[in-house]
Amino acid sequence: MKPSELKAIDEVKGLLNDLSKDELLAFVYFLYPDMITESEELEDLLPKREGLAVRLFEKGKVGLEKGALVAGVDVPKFASILGKRGIARYAD
Repeated sequence: MKPSELKAIDEVKGLLNDLSKDELLAFVYFLYPDMITESEELEDLLPKREGLAVRLFEKGKVGLEKGALVAGVDVPKFASILGKRGIARYAD
């Protein structure tokens, strides 16, 4: 493999290796919806969606906009969710 390909693999591993199964699925399914086809896991993830988005945000895996996409809400609503959960930058 080319060094650039190995570097890309290492970057993906660094991004995703410390995620739980649900966090990984939420990251993939809600940021890349084309990956959802024939998912047996999606229905179980939907009620946990906001919480998973918050955990991904806390781990630095997503920013505010992508966190909102994972949560299925707009950016102001996601910022409000973060604030209610005591995430320092978004707390009142």
